[in-house]
Amino acid sequence: MFKICKIRLVLFIIHSVLFFVVLSCSCYLISDKHEKNVNTDSLNRKVSEYSKILRNNPENIDILFQRARSYRKLGKYSQALNDIMKVINKDSVYTNSYYERGEMYWNLKEYDKAIHDFKIQLKINPKDIHSMHRLGYIYLEIYKTDSLEKANCLYRNILDIDSTDIYALDGLGYFYAKCCNRDSLDKAMRIYNRIIEIDPTFAHAYCSRGYIYYDYKFKNQGQNFDELALNDFKKAIELDNNFGMAYFNRAAANWALANLQEAYDDFRMAKKLYFEERESINRSLKQLKEELNTISESNKKIEKFSKRILIDPENAELYYQRGINYLNVTHVSFVKKETENDMKKKAYSDFCKYLELEPNGEFSGTVTKRIQYLKNAIK
Repeated sequence: MFKICKIRLVLFIIHSVLFFVVLSCSCYLISDKHEKNVNTDSLNRKVSEYSKILRNNPENIDILFQRARSYRKLGKYSQALNDIMKVINKDSVYTNSYYERGEMYWNLKEYDKAIHDFKIQLKINPKDIHSMHRLGYIYLEIYKTDSLEKANCLYRNILDIDSTDIYALDGLGYFYAKCCNRDSLDKAMRIYNRIIEIDPTFAHAYCSRGYIYYDYKFKNQGQNFDELALNDFKKAIELDNNFGMAYFNRAAANWALANLQEAYDDFRMAKKLYFEERESINRSLKQLKEELNTISESNKKIEKFSKRILIDPENAELYYQRGINYLNVTHVSFVKKETENDMKKKAYSDFCKYLELEPNGEFSGTVTKRIQYLKNAIK
């Protein structure tokens, strides 16, 4: 019973965190898709150049706008907002000014203000895909039923403009994944398959599809999807070996498949790359380390008792102690079925040998109960 509760807890952690990861991945990709590899030194030089120009011509709206953008990319939101406010005050319909301010509020998680600005930007330019993407993500982040529907509409509007926009497809896939029923999961799966067809190098699509496989599993669809999920997470890492969330996902899949050392190694890698889930990763690392230690110590004791049995084959207690350690290997949260069955058979054999040598021994009552349990458990 203890092991069943432990497995359920681990499965719950894996599933709930993977569910959050899909949204986190979307956030990561949408926020950085146009601004990966930002050169901080270059941006600082630009800010210095723009500041020199503005000292001589403080009314230069174009330079103010460019400096505001540079400040935003540097994460200096106070200075960025100060500049963009001046731009909007001078020209309320200046190119992308509301989008730019919306970006600043988005980064500051001031979502109501960001929504307001992106909506104004869309009134100025109804086909501004970037504003649609930002609004879509904010509606997903808020996670209310009406907000999800708004996100759904926005992504469909983007796809009406460009049916191959993988970020809009990604958002739409997330929308269906959130609906948590078989039909919606099937739609999400088709969308992620479509994204991979459009761009087979898009690592996040494999992570998302892997999550869908997990949801199929947790919805008891009658098939084990762990291997399919694991393959997708492996592919994501192959495409981007710094993709922290993919390591996190692969760790969870490896854990569910009882690949404990691989899971531990992947969680360690995720800890370096995926700061958002550090607390969950630390908990998982702690439990996996305990389980790996249990297996390691039990195997050492099994080896020790096996050597002693060769020297003293009539010593009943040695069989009892080795049987206990065979069972200990099966008590971790996940163990491969073939390993579990093999360990139980060996424990059963050792306990039977104990009773044969010591039918009225110190542990005979406990051993009899264990033999009965194992007789029912061995497959």
